[in-house]
Amino acid sequence: MRTALLALVLSLPATSLIAGEAARPTFINARVSAKEICLNETVRVEFTTLPRDIEGVDVAQSVANSLRLSATTTWRLVGEPTATEVLRGAPSPAAPAEGDKPARERPKPITVVFHVLPRTTGDVSLPDIPITWLQGNTVARFAPVVVKPNLIIAGKISELPREAAGVGGFHWSSTLDEVRTRVDESKVKRDGQRTLITPQPNLTLIFTGGIFGEALLRAPGLSKEQARTSFLQRWGIPQQEDANSLTWIIGWIRITARPDADGISLQLVREDAQAQLANAQVTGDVFNVLDGPLETPTQAAERKEREIKAEVDRPAVPEK
Repeated sequence: MRTALLALVLSLPATSLIAGEAARPTFINARVSAKEICLNETVRVEFTTLPRDIEGVDVAQSVANSLRLSATTTWRLVGEPTATEVLRGAPSPAAPAEGDKPARERPKPITVVFHVLPRTTGDVSLPDIPITWLQGNTVARFAPVVVKPNLIIAGKISELPREAAGVGGFHWSSTLDEVRTRVDESKVKRDGQRTLITPQPNLTLIFTGGIFGEALLRAPGLSKEQARTSFLQRWGIPQQEDANSLTWIIGWIRITARPDADGISLQLVREDAQAQLANAQVTGDVFNVLDGPLETPTQAAERKEREIKAEVDRPAVPEK
């Protein structure tokens, strides 16, 4: 049975056959939607493995966690991965006749599909995916994808818009001190942990932790439908859309258009700057509390001595 399933997996047109360091090889049948893309194009990855031999693993969640952990600097996960366990080409099971033994369910290969957007350009490696539902330290590995520093709009190659580098003449990740030298102090306002700078009407630059990572632009009197065609011509097809918003992802930049009370607003976010701020907050509010105050060399040596003494004094058999 295992041999037949292995033949089934290998019979599909494979683009990659990779095994990680493991006691036995794991055969991965992989399909990547494109070998060369622009910065606003999504890559679809599909791969099939042998049937699971470790129960209880949520395959889709395991893949999603791997992508979020290993692809943060090169790829952005779009949506959620899907995982299906289907025996391809197998006939539908017939109902057993009365008195017949129930047929044992045949193990099914697992097919995973996920979509990612590039964060950067050049020859970009897709992230390795640990095969946590099979025994052995194995991974799915895929060929690199060439990401061009352009956008694809209506089938044509376009240059990157200026907002990929900055907004209103101010570069992303500029410091608050740098920008203060270019604007009147009356245009600078404190808002809780953030500093807001309005260099021109309807444009607000938002600094958190002293770094420029977000901008808001209002267009009074303009509806989303009026602006849609122009937005599509500048940024291409939105990666996300719902009844109230359109969202484009261009590398690290997220652009969201929403209607407001008297027009439309654009929120532009540099996602890597936001991620750095979130990481710093988690470190300060969680990890530093868990770690406790930093030890001096003397304190560390004393703690080590106490731990050794406690281990030596520990009874071999727990007292009743």
